[in-house]
Amino acid sequence: MPHKLSDIRLKHLGWVKEEDRMVKFKRYRELDPEGTYGSTEQYLSILDDAPNFVRFEERLFYNHEVQKGQGALAIIKSNQHTFG
Repeated sequence: MPHKLSDIRLKHLGWVKEEDRMVKFKRYRELDPEGTYGSTEQYLSILDDAPNFVRFEERLFYNHEVQKGQGALAIIKSNQHTFG
């Protein structure tokens, strides 16, 4: 599958709470019980009792520090986008 590397960082909170992980696991198993469209191993990893979380360190965004608990996301469709 083609891909490109980027400096964009995303803070994904989907596995933080056990309750959310259970809902996600059940949804994936219902939608793809045989692992046809995704990895069964990946689905099972959602149930891991000790997921490997990596500390997310906030960084500067356009010379403004992102406050803890807040985030910033910019999606640019093409290099023709102008800011005004």
